[in-house]
Amino acid sequence: KNKEKYRLELVKLGFSYEQAKMYYISIFFGADLTSNIHSLYAFSKLKMELGKDNLDRAFKVEMVQELVKEVYEVFSELGDYYKGLAVKSNNGWVLTNCRGITSTFNRWNNAKVLSFIYNGIESSILDYIYLEYLDSLSLMIFDAFILDRELGLKELIELSIKIKNKLGYYVKFEKNKL
Repeated sequence: KNKEKYRLELVKLGFSYEQAKMYYISIFFGADLTSNIHSLYAFSKLKMELGKDNLDRAFKVEMVQELVKEVYEVFSELGDYYKGLAVKSNNGWVLTNCRGITSTFNRWNNAKVLSFIYNGIESSILDYIYLEYLDSLSLMIFDAFILDRELGLKELIELSIKIKNKLGYYVKFEKNKL
């Protein structure tokens, strides 16, 4: 909801703004930040970038602990939901995302499954934007797009409504001037 508030809390601890973003992105992509983090992520980009002291400091912040707990609860509920939709086979669980892409998971891993589902949703939204702005599109990358013209607030709201009506997903856009 208020990602800026969470990021700035880590900046107060000595994180750079980019490191704070990395920390929270890792949580939302399923990094286990609760138990044995130093051996679990001994050689990870997260630990190399942030360092042991920053990881320890961040996890002692009550607001961070509450967010991590909430994210894990959501991951657990969504994981159970998608496990119920998956088909059990001899090779594991077979699941199809909104793009119609099928993947087999040898063992169930909520983070990997939700990442697969999320990437399908994100790419379908980007495909919609691509077709909508083909004439003025300059660049698309991950979860962003750049046009050769500025979109007004009304046009962004209309785009959000179109995506909701066509794909079923509510998208909240942010504008950043380059």
